[in-house]
Amino acid sequence: MSEVWSMDWYLVPLQYDCRHCGTQADGYGLVLGPNTQVSQGTTAENWDVDRLGTYGAVCGWKRAGPQRCEFITAMSEGRLRFTKDELLLACEHCGGRTGLGAVAPTAMENFVQWGSLRAMRNERRMIVAKGADIAKFHDGTVIDFDRAIGPSFAVVARGACHNDSRGQGRIEILLDLAAGHYAWSTMFGNRGSQKAWSTLSAVSGRQIATMVEQLALAEIDLTSLGCIDDAGPVCRFAFEQIVNGLMASGYACDAGRS
Repeated sequence: MSEVWSMDWYLVPLQYDCRHCGTQADGYGLVLGPNTQVSQGTTAENWDVDRLGTYGAVCGWKRAGPQRCEFITAMSEGRLRFTKDELLLACEHCGGRTGLGAVAPTAMENFVQWGSLRAMRNERRMIVAKGADIAKFHDGTVIDFDRAIGPSFAVVARGACHNDSRGQGRIEILLDLAAGHYAWSTMFGNRGSQKAWSTLSAVSGRQIATMVEQLALAEIDLTSLGCIDDAGPVCRFAFEQIVNGLMASGYACDAGRS
């Protein structure tokens, strides 16, 4: 199973035969989009983070914490529920639980059919799994209905910075959870802020040189930086890449961590 985090996913309505009472029940499948980020590693040193790259139906989903993904139950009208931290289908007739793997083929078929009619909605809310099984769609599957969706930035690190003319300030480093691009934003007191988008990628490039160049042009020195969520896999991964990139660009180790 893989660690997964995504803001590119879909709830797919479907019907299935309950294995407990034999009645046909209404339910939902969960389909992840190509921008979903997946980690195959189990420790920070062994992480191998990449994008899913194609659509994938969820066959198993272990939530990362009690507050993560709980809203899925309400969004699915109670058809999907967590039992011992595993996301399962709940029969509307007998309440029996069924694993998502049993309906994955139906979810894939319905997603392609309704997606081609632009009848599916990208939920665009953060979901995280500490372990997930994913059945990938055939290569080349394209559902062309999501171009209007913009970037989905989340803050992954905060720290202190300095500018000779503006004094001490605060810096935030953000990550586009869908595209994997970094951005930074600084604030100096109440005298406005500076923001910049970078061309960095958390998935492929892993180079922070562009960010260092942008900060240098703005005459901003980064003096400390800390991960905002030590327990979150996306923040841990992004923070390690940022710190490693800063060190490679000349920042001292104690200036890259707080």
